[in-house]
Amino acid sequence: MIEKTKSKWALITGASGSLGRELALLLAQENYSLILHYQSNISACRKLVEDCQSISGKSADNYLLWQADFSDPAQLEPALAAVLKKIPYLNVLINNAAVDSYEMVNDIEWQNLQKLLQVNIAAPILLTKGCLPQLKAAAAVSAAQIINISSIWGIYGAAMETAYSASKGAINALTKSLAKELYDFPIRVNAIAPGLFTSKMNDRFTNAEITAFVKEHSLLQRAADAREIAQTALFLLSDRATYINGQILEVSGAYI
Repeated sequence: MIEKTKSKWALITGASGSLGRELALLLAQENYSLILHYQSNISACRKLVEDCQSISGKSADNYLLWQADFSDPAQLEPALAAVLKKIPYLNVLINNAAVDSYEMVNDIEWQNLQKLLQVNIAAPILLTKGCLPQLKAAAAVSAAQIINISSIWGIYGAAMETAYSASKGAINALTKSLAKELYDFPIRVNAIAPGLFTSKMNDRFTNAEITAFVKEHSLLQRAADAREIAQTALFLLSDRATYINGQILEVSGAYI
């Protein structure tokens, strides 16, 4: 086990993606040690560790890479237990990993739906369950939080993304339920519901399609940068947000 220091520990799922990377870089800047989860893109996470080290000046053993396929429920819990044994406590869990499904509801196939629900909602529940002992340990001496990455589609719903919207609506309900269940430790639980932002998930859309969407649906008339979404998480982790709990923070440039 890594020797306990004054450093705070955070686990970020989906760290190889656009938002996961920005979350990691900002937390490294704030002196967090990190568990960086990925499913297959280990090269992106290795580069991320190098960048985090460059920012923080910390050694590589403060950044642990964790491979897990969240669509396989039999793998998740034992894999999580194994990586958590390497750290003394956990201050922050960020449930960021997700998959999308862009199709009409009559075209949804059970196998794809099952994977989406496993990754997007079952995994965050199991991750929360598995991380609770070390979150409680951190809360007993300093602070502990869970941040769930939701979506505006979990609030408003989206045609062609029915399953994804439903999974993010479930994340919102999970957030509010956990806030009520865990407040006594105390562990605060909030969610961030981004609008359209630059990410690998949105690479399917052309620049023209993105421009048309934000002109119609965002008062700020642009897509967000992933770093702007990550900054919201940093705010929730700061001393300026200590009375925020059980909230779904919409970061959409004012969705209309």
